[in-house]
Amino acid sequence: MVMEILTSVFACSLCQTRYNRQEDAEKCELLCAKLLKSPELSVLNLTSRTYNILKCRNRYY
Repeated sequence: MVMEILTSVFACSLCQTRYNRQEDAEKCELLCAKLLKSPELSVLNLTSRTYNILKCRNRYY
């Protein structure tokens, strides 16, 4: 016997991360929106190497 299982997948509209629960996707959207508005790279919790690369690039633009 073949069973059909329907599941819903929710995704953050900003980063496209997928979640099984809508609440988790909504929380992710709020966090992504906050990060997009923030001019400070330090809130992204990047590695020091990535942070330094982005910081240097921002000086030239």
